[in-house]
Amino acid sequence: MFRKSTVTFYADESAEGLPEIYPAYKNFPEWFVKSNTKSKCPFAPLMNLRNIGAKDYLDMGASPYQLTKVTTVKHCPGIVDYLKTGYIMPAWSDLIFRKINGKIHCTSSVESPEFEFNVHKPNQFSGMDKDQSPMMDVFNKVSSPWWIKTTPGTSVLITHPYWERNSIFTSVSAIVHPDVVPIHLKWFFEFNLKLKESPEIYDEKEQIILKGTPLALIIPFKREKFKHETKFLDKSNIGRIHRHNYYNSTSWFSDSLYESFRKKLGNLYK
Repeated sequence: MFRKSTVTFYADESAEGLPEIYPAYKNFPEWFVKSNTKSKCPFAPLMNLRNIGAKDYLDMGASPYQLTKVTTVKHCPGIVDYLKTGYIMPAWSDLIFRKINGKIHCTSSVESPEFEFNVHKPNQFSGMDKDQSPMMDVFNKVSSPWWIKTTPGTSVLITHPYWERNSIFTSVSAIVHPDVVPIHLKWFFEFNLKLKESPEIYDEKEQIILKGTPLALIIPFKREKFKHETKFLDKSNIGRIHRHNYYNSTSWFSDSLYESFRKKLGNLYK
């Protein structure tokens, strides 16, 4: 259905054996794996008749009740498809952070010729309001061992692997174009907590990002232009949209158009 494009990750031979960048579908977040799913009983997603009690729905010819599934986050197509999309860049080694004499320092437990740590100070984002400024007033940037190259017309969104729910850091989002030249992947992030002034490790959970920790989500996409428009529909047409949504929400009776399309998509990055 789709023509496959290529995303290639390069590294110096000295990085062989370190955690590699991998497709996101190969390692779902631990909390998601442990989340409850529906019962094994075939009638388990017991249907709820929820009174939507809106006169407008009756005017559109819809039922005053909406039949919905009692289910869990594992059945939310938006979350599941997000978790399967793109590639995860894991920490290639333990990364240790300290604050000494007001400056943040980062060391790696594994030597790498590409490793470098820098900070972006307030004068580099001087237009940002104080309440929007990053924790400790700097953005942090760690050079990874990895370079990325894509086929022509393919750009890459680098963002935080949000559903990992990491309390220590939030990765900064950016779009790069590695189809022009290979681009060195750098982990750009801000802390979600303030490091104490100390040359020693006072709290391993706060100061050490463990090897293998998901640092960034890399999502390739094809560049193309889109036209934007806004439409306001009458009751008949908006009612049709509501009815489609209703059928999607009860699709365990039969495949909805949306669910059928998702099955055809499969996993774009497999």
